[in-house]
Amino acid sequence: MWAERLIRLDEPSFRRWAERSTGLSDWGDGRVLNHLRTVCGVLERANLSFQGRFMARAYYRWHLENRLRVVQQLERVPEIRHVPIERPIFITGWYRTGTTLLHRLMAADPSCRIPLTWELSHPAPLHPDPRKDEELRYARTERTFRWNDRLVPGQKRAHHITPDGPEECFFLLENDMVSTTLFNTFGGYDYGFEVLATDLEPTYQFLRTQMQLLTWDAERRGHGARRSRGRPRWVMKCPWHLWNLDVLLRVFPDACVIVTHRDVVKSLPSNCSLSSMTSRMGGPVDQKALGVFWRDYYRLGMDRYFACRAASNNPSPFFDLSLKSLTADVGAALEKAYDHFGLPFEPSLADAFRSTLSAQPRDPHGKHEYGLADFGLDETDLRRRFEDVAPLWH
Repeated sequence: MWAERLIRLDEPSFRRWAERSTGLSDWGDGRVLNHLRTVCGVLERANLSFQGRFMARAYYRWHLENRLRVVQQLERVPEIRHVPIERPIFITGWYRTGTTLLHRLMAADPSCRIPLTWELSHPAPLHPDPRKDEELRYARTERTFRWNDRLVPGQKRAHHITPDGPEECFFLLENDMVSTTLFNTFGGYDYGFEVLATDLEPTYQFLRTQMQLLTWDAERRGHGARRSRGRPRWVMKCPWHLWNLDVLLRVFPDACVIVTHRDVVKSLPSNCSLSSMTSRMGGPVDQKALGVFWRDYYRLGMDRYFACRAASNNPSPFFDLSLKSLTADVGAALEKAYDHFGLPFEPSLADAFRSTLSAQPRDPHGKHEYGLADFGLDETDLRRRFEDVAPLWH
């Protein structure tokens, strides 16, 4: 009980802190506070340790402050909402299927705009001077992930995050208090399913607005010392988009969606291991419950993808790409993807992708080790459950 009294995780406490720390109070609409109340309810049911409550408080304070600053910037510069976002590429797929590798590879294409961790961590300016603002946002991001490395030292073996590296746009979804971190880190497995039944279109609209803000911000900074990686076509990456492709395509009707694939016997336990690493920092973890959740969630994600693809009058928004084919011949694999979307592909681009792939270090922070049995999973059972998906892995 003392931890609950000392570290409060209720909506009024979060809201007061964010408003006091930023000096702002305009949330844009009341919907985000409804989302926050849901988040708080999940956290209170999660049986978090003192450290877990501390982590959760710091994490959601960060994103609530972001929300207020984004809304303020939109009020100051309303033309941000008119910045064009044309034919963005979204990389998605099950977790641990090569989405991160593909994102890093596509950074080699000078026509692509890859979001960097420090931009996603603090999408709104923190200082009126562009150069000082850039350094401040970078320094805050660096400090955040330095603490993350101390709290979850094993994470870098599976997914190492650096301030100036490409990163997932789930950071921007969290600013609307739609939180994949609840089930990835804080054990909110029921929430993982329940959130899919809510209206996520406003959240994806807010994602688009933040992409417009980042586009405007890069122009304001003249691309800055920490140069944004190319323009104008955004290449965003987030596995969770797989579960929400119908909404994504309503908000981004001209999007190009690359769906990555990898054998479930390899991808599923790898993700369970990463989820377990981060979850253990917040409290005790039921490894089998975690395994069951992710097994069922993987199945639902693929079912929703298949349904979205079948309902589409034109299948061209989607391109299936296996990790096996990507690593076997990255130039040929991505040339097929570009041709599918009607994007220009010069021979020099294939060379750039091959050079980038060969430069990727293998296990620079140690080998990420995991096993099916650690999470109560069985290979025969998984192959039966995902038999229809297996052709996509090759």
